Amino acid sequence: MNVKIEENILIINNNKVKFEAPISTFLEINDILIVHLYIGKFNPSHFDLKGQPLNNVYAVNSEGEIEWNIKDILKTEFMRTGCEYDLLIIGYDYKDGILRMRDAEGIDYFIDAQKGLLLRKYGNK
Repeated sequence: MNVKIEENILIINNNKVKFEAPISTFLEINDILIVHLYIGKFNPSHFDLKGQPLNNVYAVNSEGEIEWNIKDILKTEFMRTGCEYDLLIIGYDYKDGILRMRDAEGIDYFIDAQKGLLLRKYGNK
């Protein structure tokens, strides 16, 4: 994939996708990009929650189409637990085919990035 970032615009194979906040990082997994939005320079040991974009992780395919947003994946989990809230993802990694995302409350979400499915979560809430 040919990928270029210009602040809050992702250019993927000459297709532009505009986001509401700057693109902090991205990760290529097979034929999709995981895009993390964050305002300012991200520092995992000290992060500023104020003014950060919520539901700030997207999967974008090679045609520049958004496949999923983190909130889409967790809709079922929110319905099951009876709580509806917006997420601020502060970090992620990818290992052995599983995308792990951590929210600002310390909850880890393990996701099948290709299918956009929650596999499990780990945390206090």
